[in-house]
Amino acid sequence: MSRPVDLLYVNGAQQARMELTLPPEVPYRFAALPQNDTERILEEVLVRGGGRIERGTELVGFAQDADEVRAELGLPSGARERISAGYLLGCDGAPSIVRKVLGFGFEGAALPEEYMLGDVEVDWELPPGDRPPHQGPAPGDRAPDCGGLRFDLTAFPSRLFDLLRGQEHTVLLYADHPEQLAPYGELVASARSAAHGQLDAWVIVAPHTATDGLLLPVVRDALDEFRQRYGAAGGAGFVIRPDGYLGLRSSQVSGPEVVAYLAATFRT
Repeated sequence: MSRPVDLLYVNGAQQARMELTLPPEVPYRFAALPQNDTERILEEVLVRGGGRIERGTELVGFAQDADEVRAELGLPSGARERISAGYLLGCDGAPSIVRKVLGFGFEGAALPEEYMLGDVEVDWELPPGDRPPHQGPAPGDRAPDCGGLRFDLTAFPSRLFDLLRGQEHTVLLYADHPEQLAPYGELVASARSAAHGQLDAWVIVAPHTATDGLLLPVVRDALDEFRQRYGAAGGAGFVIRPDGYLGLRSSQVSGPEVVAYLAATFRT
């Protein structure tokens, strides 16, 4: 969608629709991530710093003095463990045991409404203009981020937006079979010429696609996020503008679309 939309359906009938727009003078834009994506991103950052998450482990209580914090943990096995640390961060929400032990209040009131949160796949006909996510963004849409991109020589995953930090157009070429890679080198050379050299290029491949002999930067779509977010099929290409919006999507980049688009863009 070209702009975020909140849709409310009850028993198959649309009851409400809210366009999430901001005045043009506001320099920010909406960004929404599912909770599972937020947790995954935070966990990836923690792991990069040498940390780890111990799911199922509960903070039971703690005490502190001038030198350290001593915490008691309840383990999934039912056993207890005592640890000490320089700091204890209370990020455990409204029923926080950290807040309760410290004696901090929690001002406010609970909402009377009840909510149910679920990750589901819905098979229906969406209203005009609301494309299913698997079809990916259209030109003029904000280019979505995705994670799980891996370089062959590094163990740590990267995010798509890490590749788009420059001030130039970026062409993303997707492949899920080695034969699709053959025209990519010549295509990128022609595209860079059309863009007067002001073009970055990345090849994004399915996890087990061989790339022997390819002289272009490659990342692997290890979690299949790019294919899903962009609705990408083998041989597809995308041009991301410097402002972070999608300028072009092409189902087969072996055709003239990418070069023609860049030639027209840099002629104006």
